[in-house]
Formats: sequence, C-alpha cells, structure tokens
Amino acid sequence: MVSTRRRNLPPSALTSKLVAHLTTPPKQRNNNPWLQANGDKLYIRCDPLHNKEVDLANWQFKKRGAGHATALLTFLELEVQADRLNGIKTIKVGQVHNDRFDRFFERRIGWQRCSIDSST
Repeated sequence: MVSTRRRNLPPSALTSKLVAHLTTPPKQRNNNPWLQANGDKLYIRCDPLHNKEVDLANWQFKKRGAGHATALLTFLELEVQADRLNGIKTIKVGQVHNDRFDRFFERRIGWQRCSIDSST
C-alpha cells in the first residue's frame, strides 16, 4: 500500500532554513536571526516564551518579483494550518516599506493590516 498524501516540500533553500529554525525548540535557538541562502536573506523574530508567532521582519531577495515571497508564504501558511511548526499559529510581516510588496499583502487572502500602537 502506498500513501497518496504528500508532505508539503519547501520551495527554496531559504524556506528550508526557516522551517528548520522554527521547528527547533525555542531554548535551543537564536530567536532573532538572519537566515541566508543563495543570496536571499530573511530576518525573523520569534517570541521565545510563548512561541505562538513568527515575525518575518526583513526580506532581502536577490531577484525581486520572481515569486519567492508567494512560494515562501504559501508554504508557511500550509505548515501553520497543519500545525507542523512547533505550535506557531500566527505569521506576521512587521515592516513593509515597499509599495509593491505592501500591495502583495493586501491582495493575499487571509492577511490583514494591523495597526501599531505607538503609545506604549
């Protein structure tokens, strides 16, 4: 008998590093690393106490507009829904300073803009 269920495979080396990092227990990892692969970089922030969300804080892709962000986010969304990321329930993107990237998130189903409370 062969299973027809396939495991969601990471679309890039950067995504593989991100998943490996997120599935490492919080006490055994750097919770605010720069992850790098093939010239692409991603700075992430994780809450070491609660481990319920990850903030994809800074994106630097060697080649923009090539579908890297779409593939990475689609993969992460599926992993979160399947509860395969050590209990992470929320993916945040904290700093988007590029209008085109901002519109990308506005069009993406399931994403919403969050206000930042500057009074704290």
